[in-house]
Amino acid sequence: MSQLRAMIIALAVQDLEPDEILARLEDVVTRLTREHTTPGREPFDLKYGGSRCLCVVYDPVTGRCTSSAAGGSRLVILYPDGIVSVPGLASHPPLGADDHRYETTEIDVPPGTVLLLDSGGMEEPHPATDATAQRLHQVVSRSGPDGHRILEDVRHVECPDYAPVLLTARTRMLDDKNIAKLALPPDAAAVAAARTWTSRQLTTWKLDELAFTTTLVVSELVTNAIRYSTGPIQLRLINDDHTLTCEVSDTNSATPHLRKAGPNDEGGRGLSIVTELTHHQGTRHTTHGKTVWTEQPHPE
Repeated sequence: MSQLRAMIIALAVQDLEPDEILARLEDVVTRLTREHTTPGREPFDLKYGGSRCLCVVYDPVTGRCTSSAAGGSRLVILYPDGIVSVPGLASHPPLGADDHRYETTEIDVPPGTVLLLDSGGMEEPHPATDATAQRLHQVVSRSGPDGHRILEDVRHVECPDYAPVLLTARTRMLDDKNIAKLALPPDAAAVAAARTWTSRQLTTWKLDELAFTTTLVVSELVTNAIRYSTGPIQLRLINDDHTLTCEVSDTNSATPHLRKAGPNDEGGRGLSIVTELTHHQGTRHTTHGKTVWTEQPHPE
């Protein structure tokens, strides 16, 4: 199971949507199941086949949860006003049970909401879990908003074959004043404008110490967007409690790749510079193209 967990982490850091994560896991599990199947052995007796998985992605800018589930996993939502909801997620069999397309469920939740991710605990591939879900709903309703108490109370739910893997998370939304956007035309002159705007925004946030590195990162990312796309470009800065995120979105869906420039090459060093100046980088694909993002920690 540790190998399956490693696969999930490797896919999650690629900024994939939950349904795509499960689809790729499904493919890997199916391949492993075929390789290890022996005569007279059922697929659900294997190490990976029959695994349940719930993927949830929360966007702190929009307050939206996007989830996809395999097997008897469920999402329990405890809203700040005490209301408990168990949304009906699209039903899919466990991993390795079938080759099909996963679906996602989108739910908007306010800040301060507690999300309980419940793996389920039945051994059957298609369990009838209505009674367990109702009992879970009652327990969470009494537990209140404390995540640790919810975990302790749910652990003692007395239902047959219910021994779940649980995870709780509390949502929070970023304040609008900590999010800044700038629309840019696909024109070389936009690079200087992006640098100037970035420097002013960092001054507003009292992050002048990050101005040099961030304006350089912005310059390289916007230059690449102008060079390889033809549509509009958007620059977005997100100032979290401890991290500054820089995002540049364009209409080209191709993922940029880091390459080693030769000593006589005039270009090809942009992403290398970005990688050296930031702690984390990535690419998130969208319906209209892609978003290249970087993260830098706040000065100590």
